[in-house]
Amino acid sequence: MTRDAGANPQLDSKLPSFDDRHTMRYVRLLDAPVHRVWKAVTVADHLNVWFLPVSRVEAKLGGRCSFSYGQPGEASDDWVISAFEPLSLVQYERGPYAMRFELESIDATTRLTFLETVYPDFPKDNAELHFVPNTPWCPGIVLGYTGMLDGLCRFVLEDWHDERLQAESERLVALANARELNGFHRYDIHDDPEKAERLGRAIYQHIAGNCPAE
Repeated sequence: MTRDAGANPQLDSKLPSFDDRHTMRYVRLLDAPVHRVWKAVTVADHLNVWFLPVSRVEAKLGGRCSFSYGQPGEASDDWVISAFEPLSLVQYERGPYAMRFELESIDATTRLTFLETVYPDFPKDNAELHFVPNTPWCPGIVLGYTGMLDGLCRFVLEDWHDERLQAESERLVALANARELNGFHRYDIHDDPEKAERLGRAIYQHIAGNCPAE
């Protein structure tokens, strides 16, 4: 981890490692049993709260899925479950992207390994992303997943009933529609440009220093 990133207590031990140029890895130990974490990563109503607030999942191999913020006019991306082993593994895949959750039960806790893969045919001309030179990553992607996994760690500590899940999902959709929900919002810095800039720079340096070159 770079000096700048390590100086930010919100990011200590949270930023990913890189298996290779196209694979980003997060490892977290969650203080919850594996069956609770499994529901969190495969059940739409649960994903709505810690991942994206409008999720649809057919929890089976080959199942169709979509994830979005629920903003007006937003296209809902189509994903497919390309690997599925109950209580152990689920992988969501769409075109050049794959999100993989691996779970390991350790007594009453769960070791979660999350892999995000951007395959080599990723559309590099995407003008909305500002890549760190010679990598397929950008600070926004890393920050977004870091914040989401922080949210997952908090989510599994609580008991959620249907009404509470629905209310929280609706609240997050409203925030997204007001343009107040994104990776930076999860760190409560969406209205602090200087802090956002420092955080983005620390992540930029982390990627540049740790992602293998071509």
